[in-house]
Amino acid sequence: MKVKAGLNFWQNAGLGLGLYYASAIIGQHQINIGFLADIMHYYIFYAIGDGIGRFIRDKENLRVLQSWKLMGMLILPFVLTQWYFLWENLQHETPFYDFVEYHQPIRFLIIALTGCAWVMSLAFLLQRYHTLQWLHHLGRHSLYIYVAHVMVLAATRIVMVRFMGIENVPILLVTGIITSLIVPILLYKLSVRYKFTWLFTLERQEAPSTAKQLK
Repeated sequence: MKVKAGLNFWQNAGLGLGLYYASAIIGQHQINIGFLADIMHYYIFYAIGDGIGRFIRDKENLRVLQSWKLMGMLILPFVLTQWYFLWENLQHETPFYDFVEYHQPIRFLIIALTGCAWVMSLAFLLQRYHTLQWLHHLGRHSLYIYVAHVMVLAATRIVMVRFMGIENVPILLVTGIITSLIVPILLYKLSVRYKFTWLFTLERQEAPSTAKQLK
């Protein structure tokens, strides 16, 4: 949408904010508009991510992003906002504990962005000290995990419950998480190897032989 309409960052973020607030009102009145509700609700986060992507990828900013000072600045706001989110939702009986998300949309946006900032700071610190390298591998494939994890998780649960007779919740949870992280990565690598990448992208992939010729 940003590219097609030629929007700059502030215009794109403004559009996302408008869609986000409208989705909160729709959620308050429990109006079912299908998948459009998710697009409206979460577009703001894509807009912000797209806007700060260049800053994050710039290696000159690593000194700031990988600093303990940034973590120190974020840790208290992160804890307080998460505590408020949990406490406030528990005080209001909603089906999915989403009172803050739809009835206090601005506060939820602040809570979500604070959480995102803290997780990013933690990720950069782990990168700085070369800790938990397997998380880096998962991060590189996060898009493919996001696309396929629900189907894998559902399939795992169905197989374990219906065919294996396993109903232990902790076992189902741990097994589901592991398979929904690993299987999408394997599926993506198979799609690249056997040239059915249309499962994950609409972009035409260049054949290896052509790539070699260009080099």
